[in-house]
Amino acid sequence: MAERNLNGGTDTARSPNPNGPINLRRMRIESVFRHDTRNLPRQERDKYSSFLWNAVRLDWGPKVPIAAVVGSQQNAPVQEKSEDALKDTLDYYRKKDDYTELVRVLKFYAAYLLQQARRERVFGSQLFLLFKAVDFLRMIVQYSPYSVNQDAETLVFAIFTDLGTQRRQQFGRYYETEQNVFQTMKRLQLFPSDHRSRLRLAEQLVEQTSFYDAAVQYEFLMRFYPRMPRHADIPRGRVALALAGIYQNLIDNAGRHPGDMRKLRNFVERHNRDSGKEIPLPKDATPAGAQRVARALLPSANRWYTQALNVAKLGAPRLSEAAFQLARNLERERRPKEALKILVDVKPQWKRLGSSSAAWELRLTYVDLLVNLAMKLQRRDVLSEALEDQREFRNELEGVQTRTRRTEEEEEEALGEPPPFPRRR
Repeated sequence: MAERNLNGGTDTARSPNPNGPINLRRMRIESVFRHDTRNLPRQERDKYSSFLWNAVRLDWGPKVPIAAVVGSQQNAPVQEKSEDALKDTLDYYRKKDDYTELVRVLKFYAAYLLQQARRERVFGSQLFLLFKAVDFLRMIVQYSPYSVNQDAETLVFAIFTDLGTQRRQQFGRYYETEQNVFQTMKRLQLFPSDHRSRLRLAEQLVEQTSFYDAAVQYEFLMRFYPRMPRHADIPRGRVALALAGIYQNLIDNAGRHPGDMRKLRNFVERHNRDSGKEIPLPKDATPAGAQRVARALLPSANRWYTQALNVAKLGAPRLSEAAFQLARNLERERRPKEALKILVDVKPQWKRLGSSSAAWELRLTYVDLLVNLAMKLQRRDVLSEALEDQREFRNELEGVQTRTRRTEEEEEEALGEPPPFPRRR
């Protein structure tokens, strides 16, 4: 028997078939979305049916109308081949200055996809519909005032609850993270200017692998942090480094796992829509195709790394990491001279990295790249000094490791095994 839950929906029993589709709870908010947008396809058709009126206002309507996607009876199945049609519809409404119509379209599609997911009998196809619904719900959050929408996040939470409870091994981790995301979103709905909560939300979305949604929250913070001198703007410097890390993660891991292609496509599609750029979408599911698309994200990552490096008070570890990643990306773009200059400029920061084993390993990683660049450019002045640093760092690392081993051995000897108790006669 179904039980009432706290969000106005009903909890369904777990799916009895481990290979079949999961049971999806019906939420009151979903019914509200469906009721408020039930006439949207007809309204869109009526609005753009007059050729003369469209010519007067220079607005021909969306290239692919909603009715062409869902059918005249609103029962057409949505499949992976429908993604281009969905993209064209959203691209049209995103170009409008007012996001009200766009949010209505997103609500319509999200409710429609959830309805289709309940009818699906194959779990793989159902999962595609659910993830697409999550994408649209998260876009509702993005285009809502202050990039906050508790209703949309409630439906996302319901989806991950059903996935996490019925497919715990595969989605348990995402369900646990989504609980934190949902609670933080509730907090921001009440206090949208709470910068700490928004920063926490962005970090949670990164953990959830919702990378573009995390970038949305980080960029919101960049706009609303109090203004400070650039060299001392530590909050913006940290956020810039976090944004660069999102792009860098996509660049470094593109094509490694089959499921990453969907995330990469979603990220690039939304990035193009919001930035006005045209990074080509992945045409195939091969690692080479994914890497080609990911390389087009290098300029965005480099822009955020450069912004982080402008904050001189960001601290040696963060500045060194930003310079290393930026130099590595510039080398990928065949710009070794700029990469070498970045590393040479940040080199004084290496002295402040500490004296632990991990700190010396980081120094070695950085100086190895510096040596390679100096050899490639035949910069003997830089190379000789870098080789000396390389030898010094290796010796220091070996010394730290030797001392650590010796300390561990002494502790083991000091602890030892307690002497056996004498036997009773």
